[in-house]
Formats: sequence, C-alpha cells, structure tokens
Amino acid sequence: MSRLVALAAFGITLLFASPSGAAPCGNLPCNSPFFHAPYNSAKLLQTYKRVRAAYSPTEESWEVMEKVTGPLEGAGVQVLLTEDGGITPAQRIEILNDYGFWLYKQGRAFDAAAVLQVVVQLAPQRAVAWLNLGDAFVLELGKHDGAFNPNPNEIKLPPRLTWSDGQALTHQAIDAYRHYLALGGVPNEHVQDFLALNQRNAPQGNVCAFVTAYANAGRLDELGISGNGPINLTGDGRPYYVYSIINGTADVPGLLAFTTRQKDVEDDYIGQEGANTEIFSPLDAIDGIGGATQGTNPGDDLFLIAFKTRYYALDLNYSTANNAVYTAQGNILPTVSKKAIAAIMVVKPGQGIICTVTPTISPSLAKNLNVALCDQFLKGHPFDQPAQNTSLGGENITLGPRGLGADYDLTSTTRADIENNGHPVDLAYYDFESGAGAGCGQKGVVPFDAVARVEKAGPLDDALRGIRIDCDSGRDYVITWRGKTYIELDHGPNRKPGEARGVGIYKIKDDRVYPVCLIDNKFTYSIKHN
Repeated sequence: MSRLVALAAFGITLLFASPSGAAPCGNLPCNSPFFHAPYNSAKLLQTYKRVRAAYSPTEESWEVMEKVTGPLEGAGVQVLLTEDGGITPAQRIEILNDYGFWLYKQGRAFDAAAVLQVVVQLAPQRAVAWLNLGDAFVLELGKHDGAFNPNPNEIKLPPRLTWSDGQALTHQAIDAYRHYLALGGVPNEHVQDFLALNQRNAPQGNVCAFVTAYANAGRLDELGISGNGPINLTGDGRPYYVYSIINGTADVPGLLAFTTRQKDVEDDYIGQEGANTEIFSPLDAIDGIGGATQGTNPGDDLFLIAFKTRYYALDLNYSTANNAVYTAQGNILPTVSKKAIAAIMVVKPGQGIICTVTPTISPSLAKNLNVALCDQFLKGHPFDQPAQNTSLGGENITLGPRGLGADYDLTSTTRADIENNGHPVDLAYYDFESGAGAGCGQKGVVPFDAVARVEKAGPLDDALRGIRIDCDSGRDYVITWRGKTYIELDHGPNRKPGEARGVGIYKIKDDRVYPVCLIDNKFTYSIKHN
C-alpha cells in the first residue's frame, strides 16, 4: 500500500473528518521530504529507541520537535500509518502511539489525532490511546489562530469556522474519552471536566451565559474558530475574511475583516487597510475589528467565536497578578501565572458590546506551612519590617543583566538576618519604571554592597531574584514575625477588588527560597450587564 494512501482505509474519516476534507499531512506539506524519507525498519527502530530515551515530559514544544518528532519523521515513521513497515504489529502500535502523543506535546493537534486514530484502529483495547486521542481533539478545539500565515512552506490546519464544526469536534473528543473510560481508564480531572462541560451540553440559551460557563471552567480557548473565512460575520449573508494581528511594541491585539481574501496581512497592519476593509461601527472603538484597536489593552486576547448561527468577538482582559503557582527548584522560585481574566467583553459585529462577564474573587490559602502566620497573611495583617535607611534614596544602583535596564532607583537600604542564621546582610529596595513598549514597573529587594553601591551578586541574590515580580504586579519586601525574617510578595497598587493583599510569604535558607504561605484567588464569573 502506498505511503500516501488516505487514512480512510483505517476508517479515519469516520472519526476525524476535517471541515475541509484535507489530506492528513498536518503541518507538513504533503510533498515534504519527511513523507518521502528513505525508510529502513532497522533505522526507525534504532531512532525510536534513542528518542524515547531522550524524551522528557518537561520538554518545550520546540524541543520535542528537535529531539523526538523530527528525527522520527526523518526516519520515515509516516510509513507506519498505512503499512506495517516490516516490523511487528506490537512495535508498530507502540511507535505510533508514542509518536501521536509526542505530536500532541508539540502542539500539532491535527497531526496527533490522525496518528492516534490509526492506533485505536489497530489496537482498539488500548485505553491510553483513546485518552491521548481525546486530548488531541480538545487541543484542536483550543486553536483559534485566524492570523494570516506568511510562510508559504507551512500548511495551516483545516479551518474550523462554524458552530457545527465545533460541535463535531466536541463529539469526537467525547467519543474518545468514553472509549477510554469504558476500557477501565482512570477518569482524571481533565476528562471529567470536559465531559461535564462541552459545546454540546453547555448553556445555549444565549451567548453570554455560554461564555460565562466556559469562563468559570477556565476553558474559553475551546470556543474560538480557526481559519480566516469566509464567514457570515454580521448575519447579513455577506462573506467576510477575518485576520488577527498584533500592533506596536505594546502588543495590542486587533481583528481585521475584509470582503475579499487577503494574501498578506501581518502584524502592525493598522492604518494600511484598503478599500475592501470593512469598518464595523461601533466595533472600531472597542476591539479592533475593521482596523482600530482603541479600548483593547496590551496583553489582551481577542478572538472570534461561533455561537449557533452568529459570530461574536471575545475581548479578554487579563490580570497576570491574580493567580500564581510557585515551584521551588534549586535557588530559583519561578512564578507561573494562570493569567486570570479580569473582564470579558462579548461583542456582536456591527452592534457592539452586548455583555461583560466579570469575576468576584474569593482568596484562599494554596499553601499553609505556618498556620498562625498564614492566617494573618490571608487576613491582610500588616507585618513589622526592619528599619530602613532612606539617606541614599533617589540614587541609581546598578543591577545585574537580568533586569530590564542597567540602572534602577534605590529607594532605601536595610539590614536583616534574611536567612535566620545569625548573620545579617545589607539589602537594597529598588524601584524601576520603564516607558518602553507597554511600560513596566518593578519594586523589589536585592543584596546590596553598601560600599560600591551595587547589587551584590551571588547565591542569595539569585534566591531573592527568584521571587518573581512581573511588570506592575506588585513588590516584595522584608518582614518579621515572631522573631523570624521572611520575604512578602504582594499585589501592590494592582490589587483587584476582593483580592487578598498578598501573593506569598517565603523563607530563605541555604540560599534557596521556600514558600511558606501562598494565596490563590478563585474567580467566579457572572454576567455584568446585557
């Protein structure tokens, strides 16, 4: 059988029929060298053994491509999609299952689904393959990039433009997860969440209730359409092609709608629209559809969704300071933001905002290693701080290359037993403001060389720097509680109504950071107005 025989031979079209009916070449052109790579079963088995040993679950998507999927494709793994390739059935299933999973980890949802569908055809009792297949479908639901792709060597995924497209993909994910559970698979939280809320059982009385349900589930990404069109954007029967763009150094998102398909719509396109650009009033003052971006903030997310027979734009205003997950790793304590959404505007093309979905916030302790301390922290109790010397205030101090600039304003200095080991150290509080791009403000504390008046580099500096302070998200400072010294991180001036003042309290030991108290803010969304 030819390598390029359609996957319909395995019943793939019954499970994953893309809206465009595209061939299963995924992100690779069908004439890619990968599909014509010299095939040798011994080479493929050797390559698979090597990449499996090299793969780590912590790999970034580009690393997966470089270390795993790329070498497999170079060894002709696609041959196994349509023939046994001279290896045993068990080897074929194992290699394809892992290949499909790695494609999923790389973010190639459509490719992963195509491969995993072959696996479940060959081994229908393999529960984990059904789980991976369902995950690939859900990942595909979350892809809503409608931007023009300027690279002619990259093939875009089949478009998902309509409500029925989303419904069909949802059905395929549900079917895969139900197979997984029927085979005795463990119902993990992700599977349970999807089966409890999806585009087939979500509230469908009106678009605002629909969006609110997904906001509370933290899964708004699943609602967006992919592809540029044509779509009946305004409900008047006229076809439009919609493109997403990013404008300026502040990365302000926008959407452009055209009455004809465009060959080249790139970022910073605002002001270059031709006569065939449709300007939707009053949208041009809201979210950039039609060519303007006033009212949309840097860092917002902006995309179209299909709801029944109409289309709507969602403008998601993020607040990166609201929720954070912290993991102690060596000397560094990175912050991984959940990007909590502060407001969602639901916009009807040609009409404007029809509702705004906003949260109420309920703070709780995500980590509580000192009950008395953390209880006071959650309640917003102000802690004592070591005395500060402001005599050097206003001077510039030179920080390491990890900063956004060379000179930060020194606001004060202090001396504290930061590691509670009887050895006080000099510390400097700094204040940095950048006017570049969207602007950035940072306030924090670092070890200080009082003689040279510079940041004192070293393991302690790395530890304090590891308490991540994002732009405009707050400040960290030294506090004392019952004779012990800690570092507190708070939201500063960007604290939201109902939000706890603090983010976390940390202790420093042996030049490492350890979280003692962490606050998680639960967001419950509701419709503000229609």
